[in-house]
Amino acid sequence: MRDILTAAFPAVSENSCLEEFTRRMTYVQDTQNGRCIIVDNSQPYQFFIENIDNTKVGFLAVDKCVFDDSSEHKKCDFVFFYGNNFCFCRNKRHRKPTAATQANGEGTDGKYDC
Repeated sequence: MRDILTAAFPAVSENSCLEEFTRRMTYVQDTQNGRCIIVDNSQPYQFFIENIDNTKVGFLAVDKCVFDDSSEHKKCDFVFFYGNNFCFCRNKRHRKPTAATQANGEGTDGKYDC
């Protein structure tokens, strides 16, 4: 998968956007600059990935990594994947509600949608 992603998106390699892990618990922090990173549980985090089988899981930072602020492709903050399964995650914590997001029941409660 790493080869496919780096071929499709050169920024994945250039910006070190992709990490792989097999540990049981992984914690994700949405930093103040908008890029999601993996941290240990002693640091603030907004999301965790529980890998009960200790299989290889990929983590791809999207905002401020694969795509920058000038891109129109800002629909998720990060992706994690294993095998053929992909989970696209978006943090709403830093976003101001708009009429459209409120109509869809979305708020700024600090939750991720995956």
